[in-house]
Amino acid sequence: MRKQQLIWIIALGSMVLSASAYSQSTSYDFTVNGGLTGPLAGVTSTGSFTINNSIIPSSGGEVVQKGLLTNLAFTWNGITYSASTANTGFVDFSSSGALDNAVFGNACGVGCGVQGPNNWFVGLFPNREGVFAYDVDNVVYNGPVGPLQQVSRPIGGPELNPSGAAAALTLLAGLAAIVTGRRQRAL
Repeated sequence: MRKQQLIWIIALGSMVLSASAYSQSTSYDFTVNGGLTGPLAGVTSTGSFTINNSIIPSSGGEVVQKGLLTNLAFTWNGITYSASTANTGFVDFSSSGALDNAVFGNACGVGCGVQGPNNWFVGLFPNREGVFAYDVDNVVYNGPVGPLQQVSRPIGGPELNPSGAAAALTLLAGLAAIVTGRRQRAL
């Protein structure tokens, strides 16, 4: 009987570990345009970014924090940016967990601005045009951004969720300790 209990505990622990140790990510595509005036007028660039779903507040709301993008692929004015060279200003989620808006760029901290050559930021919104601001030679230009587009293809593989993995391993260790304790008392 104890062997069967141990098998059930291992199976349960494995299910919990697989469900909680890896968090899903959602990817989005966006397209910016250099606007009507300036040296990059009419220039269009498409990019994509990924957000780990573990950051979504349970009842929705705004998350104001650096480093919320787990992946970014965007090229503007001949420079390619990634999640390590651009940052989030904030992201905002609906009560259902859908991304309502995202603001990020290479001159973002808590909030975003354009304060020097080649600085830029994007403000994205679902179902309506967003905002794109960029600086070329210390002159700020604005251009449109298409609506936020969630894409079905993931960028990269599943990401390890450290808190979920730790919780699952703790549960598994606790259950194993209970079975081991019962076994020692029975002897």
